[in-house]
Amino acid sequence: MRSSTREEVDAVFDALEAAMDRVCALSFDALTTPERLRKLERLETLARRLQVPSHQLINQVGEQSDSTELGGKLSWVLADR
Repeated sequence: MRSSTREEVDAVFDALEAAMDRVCALSFDALTTPERLRKLERLETLARRLQVPSHQLINQVGEQSDSTELGGKLSWVLADR
C-alpha cells in the first residue's frame, strides 16, 4: 500500500461524502424490480468494502496511541463516538 498525504485523504473523503449525498438524493422509481435488486447488491458490496479503511484506521489508532491520548480504552472511545 502506498503512502497518502493528508490532503489526498481529505479530498478522497470529501468526494466520497459528496457521492453518498448524491446517492441518497436519488429516486429509484424508474427502476424495475430486478434493477433495484442489482442496486441493492452493489450497495451491500460497497458497504462491506467501506469496512476496510475503517478497520485500517481503528488498527492504526490502536497501534499508535495509548489510553492517555485517547482518554480511555480504545473500545470505550469507539463506543462513545
